[in-house]
Amino acid sequence: MCKVLQVNRSTYYYESKAKEYTDEITPLVINIFKASRNNYGTRKIKVELKKVGYIVSRRKIGRIMKQNGLVSNYTVAQYKPHVDKCNESKIANELNREFNTDKRHYGLDKKIMENRIKVYEKAKARHPERWTRSIRNWSLPEYVSLNPISEDEVNKFINEKKG
Repeated sequence: MCKVLQVNRSTYYYESKAKEYTDEITPLVINIFKASRNNYGTRKIKVELKKVGYIVSRRKIGRIMKQNGLVSNYTVAQYKPHVDKCNESKIANELNREFNTDKRHYGLDKKIMENRIKVYEKAKARHPERWTRSIRNWSLPEYVSLNPISEDEVNKFINEKKG
């Protein structure tokens, strides 16, 4: 029959031998875990086993703990209140960074720049040691075209400037 199926006879008659599993580490791990009132994890259990004279990897200890349903009190998720991080705290918009093409084209940028200059001057007065030079040139160009706009809008802008 093995010739017809083209299978080796050794494969057909092979019976796996049941391993005699005598593990002396599992009861020790369980005892150490229970003695620690379910607090120890793999690292501390490894240290305790080393004191007794067994050198066992943390992975094996972890497998034994998983097979026996041993979970440390410290691995269970605990509620921790979250405090706002320093960079995510609510800060007032003192500089009014609201530049966009419309405000620039219609002359609203001067008020924004005046506000910025005041804020920088206030900061300079508060901490003069941080400022080594003059702040910078705050003058604005008369007309800037960032995006193409119609001639009507340009004329409207120029008329508002004159009038």
